[in-house]
Amino acid sequence: MKQRATVVSTEGKYCDVKVDRASMCSGCHKGECGDACALYKIFGAKTEFTATAENRAGASVGDTVTVETPDSFVNLSAFFVFLLPVIVAAATYLLTFFIEGEQYRIIAALASFALYFVILSAVERRRKNRPVKLVVSEIVTGNN
Repeated sequence: MKQRATVVSTEGKYCDVKVDRASMCSGCHKGECGDACALYKIFGAKTEFTATAENRAGASVGDTVTVETPDSFVNLSAFFVFLLPVIVAAATYLLTFFIEGEQYRIIAALASFALYFVILSAVERRRKNRPVKLVVSEIVTGNN
């Protein structure tokens, strides 16, 4: 996956880049509704984040660059965030089938769904020192 980013700092062979991600409002058919949209109020308007990337292109502060993330990493992340929680909830529902009353099975499935994200969040916080997956592959425009 390739994205455009701006280098905000460099340190050795790594740099911090500000990545602009597409907001959910960018493809909205309603146009510019501002903060009147319910989804906007729930999820917010934050459309950028800062990440550490391996600076293979030798970019400097202020450069606009292309950053790449391996497709396998993106696909695996999507699996853990979108598909696996649904599988966990469905499995919980099926495993609690012996419980009398469907409302209890549904509550157990929803609780396992929520618990999954709590555990995933805790695991992510503990893995701070994992290898950097983002790579600066090219400099689009230099800071001249």
